[in-house]
Amino acid sequence: MTILIVGDSHAYKIKLEKEHNVTIFHGASAKGLNNINSLSKTHDRLLKLLFYERYETIILNFGNVDITHGYIYNYCKNNNTNFEDYCHDVIENYLNFIITNMHEYKIIILSAGLPVLDDANLIEQLLIGYHGLCFNGLILDNDELNRIRNLLSSSILPDIKTRTKYILYFNNKLQKEIIKLNNINISYLDVTSFTYDTDTEIIHEQFFTKNELHNFERNEKISEIINNYL
Repeated sequence: MTILIVGDSHAYKIKLEKEHNVTIFHGASAKGLNNINSLSKTHDRLLKLLFYERYETIILNFGNVDITHGYIYNYCKNNNTNFEDYCHDVIENYLNFIITNMHEYKIIILSAGLPVLDDANLIEQLLIGYHGLCFNGLILDNDELNRIRNLLSSSILPDIKTRTKYILYFNNKLQKEIIKLNNINISYLDVTSFTYDTDTEIIHEQFFTKNELHNFERNEKISEIINNYL
């Protein structure tokens, strides 16, 4: 089976069975998919990939960067930014892109992964995530990164439990909106629940890196879940 995996940086190192011919396009965000003016040219590059190559299945893995980076940044700029409204806009943009540009394919939309950063390391790791990226239409140089650092440092940031609730809300809302589409070619696959610790109400200690933006160890289990679903 020819498969395209599209997602943010957390989609990296998803490995499917050798029988599948897999291409991974990672480093994007759901909010930016429809941005034709993006400096990163994500929209154009992805459409070219779909035009020149044929895939039987497309797997999408978005949400974590949109929430942990995008929402937090927008909230720090404007404390009146409503999370539910922001989340609605991200999901609407996400699904509209899929319906418009991927209607010929079998689509599997993965749930977003839970946050893995503790509160103490949040700012420094977010800055690493922002560094070198085109973010909110900006190419980030050192001056811009310092501005964002000051913005984050002067704000009350959501703690790990709150950030976890954000992702769980996003996943629940995303699943409901996919069901509403009533499209047999578009399905939702939960690859997150196995990492959630009901006692602590955050990610299981096994996957809680605390000081590293990514935890690719969980991608081994995520890959297994996907392989069993295909």
